[in-house]
Amino acid sequence: MVSKIEKDPRTISGNKTEIETLITPEPKLEKLKERNYLIDNLKAIMIWVVVCTHYLHAANGFSTDSLGGATYLTMISCDMIIFIFASGYFSKNVDKSRKKSFRTFLYPYLLLSIVMYVVRYLIYGNANLDFMLPSLALWFMIVLFFYRFLLKDLVRLGKFLLPITFVVSIVAGFVPQLDSTLALGRAFGFLPFFILGYLCTADHIEKIRNIPKWIGWLGLILLVTYSFLMAYNKVLPMSTWYFKMPYAHVGFGPLEGALIRAGLLAIAVIWIIVFIIIVPDKETWYTKAGLNSMSVYALHLSLRHILVKIDTDFGGGIYAMIIPLVLAFITTWALSAEPVSRAFNFFMDSIYSMITYPFNRIKKKLDLASQK
Repeated sequence: MVSKIEKDPRTISGNKTEIETLITPEPKLEKLKERNYLIDNLKAIMIWVVVCTHYLHAANGFSTDSLGGATYLTMISCDMIIFIFASGYFSKNVDKSRKKSFRTFLYPYLLLSIVMYVVRYLIYGNANLDFMLPSLALWFMIVLFFYRFLLKDLVRLGKFLLPITFVVSIVAGFVPQLDSTLALGRAFGFLPFFILGYLCTADHIEKIRNIPKWIGWLGLILLVTYSFLMAYNKVLPMSTWYFKMPYAHVGFGPLEGALIRAGLLAIAVIWIIVFIIIVPDKETWYTKAGLNSMSVYALHLSLRHILVKIDTDFGGGIYAMIIPLVLAFITTWALSAEPVSRAFNFFMDSIYSMITYPFNRIKKKLDLASQK
């Protein structure tokens, strides 16, 4: 019998700072003592997958019709989708989501954009800083800022919210302006998964987890096989999976593009269901990586740029698949270690305190003046 998870996904965990759970921020409630390990484990697996995709793509001679390339496309068909779903799941308090959206997402996006500009300049000798065009994986933060800030308004759509977001995702592909600028293409394209997470309750999760495990594993095998063969045989252009560019830019006509995106949306929902079925809801040896996923997410990007600079093919063939996966495992394990996570959080929190200090001083003086 599958054990039941807590009715409310929000929990406390030690003395964690707010920045520590940036990828899926969890509201703190004083009376709850148990963590939702299912979500932590999902985050842990997906952060490893994210690092894998970046290392696989960094290989010299990368191509989707190789083992490494097909593995890459198979992984990107589910990784950020599940992260976005998890973030929506922890956004039940719409007022708090809006209030903390700048601190939790926009501020880190701006700061890490500057940090990564410096990193790229040091590694390559040149770099561009453009906040309108998110660098590499930083698009995720600006997209979640939009979601968390606007959620309070979106929920006014009531019972029509979820179907409307699926329609919006498909229609977004028709609009030329919805591209990589401010990650707007992705913001509209991935919106259904955030709302799906927001609307998902612990009861829904429990019902899904009551589905026999063998069905989940069978579903995983079928999804991996299907995605791998699609990628290896170049059935679709690689950028199709990114959801960031209009159909015309990818090379699809309006009807063709809409049908393909609808299919990918349906497959993505199945990915979410499958992982909810098979991932443990107990604390595991890799749970810590889910707890400290933000330090992995931010810090591995520099290592990815170093791999690009080295210009290695990892030995080619099957090694171009195996070596990046092993390196990603080592990276995830190392960067999720408690000392690394604490140092990263200290850096982020310290810079934020320095930036906001003068404003807080002014606000304090104004408050005192108004009381006289």
